[in-house]
Amino acid sequence: QPHRYTRTQLCWAEFLSCFKNTDVLILLPIYAASEDPLEGITSAALAKEIKNTQVHLAESLEQATEILAALVKRDDLILTLGAGSITKLPELLKKKGFENVK
Repeated sequence: QPHRYTRTQLCWAEFLSCFKNTDVLILLPIYAASEDPLEGITSAALAKEIKNTQVHLAESLEQATEILAALVKRDDLILTLGAGSITKLPELLKKKGFENVK
């Protein structure tokens, strides 16, 4: 979950390369943290530019949970990064039946 439009814009180049060793990346909409949107700075635009990683866009935490349920296998590691509502994802995963969620 990218945090703030300005930070996403500032870190754009780093985001394009930092997930290269990730098997799957699920991007949620940018968490605005009271910022106004910036033209062209969206999770969808970011996803189009990220290479060498399977990228999924989720419009909500619930959709991210559904994507994870379809992709994750036993003993896979799920790492959440971001600020704001992403902190609710572990609880949603537990309700979906995921074990050992911390």
